Amino acid sequence: MKKDIMRVFLPNLIKLFVTVLATFFIPRYLNVEEYGYIKVFQLYTSYIGLSCLGYCEGVFLKHGGQFLEEIPRKQLANEQTTLMTWQFVWTIAVSIVGIVSRDFITFMVGLSFLPSVMITYFLNFFQSVGSFENYGKLYNTHSILTIIADIFCLFIIGVSDGKVFVITTVVINYLVMILVLIIFNRSNKITMGRFELARFVENSQLGFLLMLGNMAYILFAGIDKWFVKINMGLTSFSYYSFAVQFLAAINMFANPIAYTLFSHFSKRKAQDFEYLMKRIMIVGLFFLLSGVFVLKRIIEMWLVKYTVSIPVLVILFYGQIFYSLNYAIYINLFKVYHEQKKYFINLLLIIVLSILMNFVFYFFISETMLSFAYATMLCMMLWTFFNLTRFPYLRLKKKDFLFVVLASCIYFVGNRMESCIGGGIVYILGYSCLLFLFMRDILKMLLKQCKR
Repeated sequence: MKKDIMRVFLPNLIKLFVTVLATFFIPRYLNVEEYGYIKVFQLYTSYIGLSCLGYCEGVFLKHGGQFLEEIPRKQLANEQTTLMTWQFVWTIAVSIVGIVSRDFITFMVGLSFLPSVMITYFLNFFQSVGSFENYGKLYNTHSILTIIADIFCLFIIGVSDGKVFVITTVVINYLVMILVLIIFNRSNKITMGRFELARFVENSQLGFLLMLGNMAYILFAGIDKWFVKINMGLTSFSYYSFAVQFLAAINMFANPIAYTLFSHFSKRKAQDFEYLMKRIMIVGLFFLLSGVFVLKRIIEMWLVKYTVSIPVLVILFYGQIFYSLNYAIYINLFKVYHEQKKYFINLLLIIVLSILMNFVFYFFISETMLSFAYATMLCMMLWTFFNLTRFPYLRLKKKDFLFVVLASCIYFVGNRMESCIGGGIVYILGYSCLLFLFMRDILKMLLKQCKR
């Protein structure tokens, strides 16, 4: 399991460099509005996954626990061709809408339908069959090409137009899609397949609820951004999106574990193991909160025009702990025990609450970006509570609960201090003491693993 996590962690580490470039350099050299233009495109494309109607998720569930060698090559060929054909229709249709309406963003979103979904298909497939080496190669290729393109645009030709970065994103997606199709299919002797409507319907039916859950999950994660965009304009949306961008630091830790846990949860189905993984996640996530103090200092020194985003960053970073726990632990368990319907119902409930809370916090408490951040943080915590009703054996024991409560208090106390450095020192010292007092067994286990 450690090897699988590292195979996925390393690509996420490279992805972090992409995020650092996008977070620190692009906003520095582009004005606030141009940066917001890029974030709007990213917000729209995050919902492209709806177009496959659950096909990718169906493939993920269908092949979960299987080995690549077991799957007939003809089946893989037909799966790919069926999805490519379907997405090509979407690409043409939405691109035409963009041309007719003379809307650049709509046109570029339309072009993204085919490559984005095909990349998602391969990532899901590699994850489901445990082919984390191929998963890493695909992820690395996309990340490295993005780094090269961003560096070229920023430092070689000095681009200051957000549209150029949107175009390079779409071009890179097509390059990655073509590369993975050629390399994977050649190495596995997969020839051209054919469109099969029955296969499309079968996979879509299997993954439809999970797809709705995933999309509802993305909608839930983006509700605050939609509220900011609609109610506060492009400039405030840029500031808020800037703070959200830093959450990739936590995702870099959570994603490798989430991607590998599905396979291990499926094979073990042991409550003790599931609780252990939750405790490890908690220890790691609270350690990552120390990064906020570093980020605050960097923003104050390097990106002064975005200092208004710091209070939002502090709140969202904390909320991301609960977001990551749900993503890595609870969502995987819903998949393992084939309870997508319950997962979807819980998610629908929290989406409704999120909309209501964002509305109430903004219009009745304070018309600021911070209102949306607080509403989002509380919704993440409520979502964890809802999911615990299905997995009561994952409720924190007394010592673990005390660790979470006390570490949370120290985090907010540290962020109330004027000095970022002083606040960071207070948090690190407090965290270390709590780790030794309440999570000593986890600390010993992690140190033992590191020595191997």
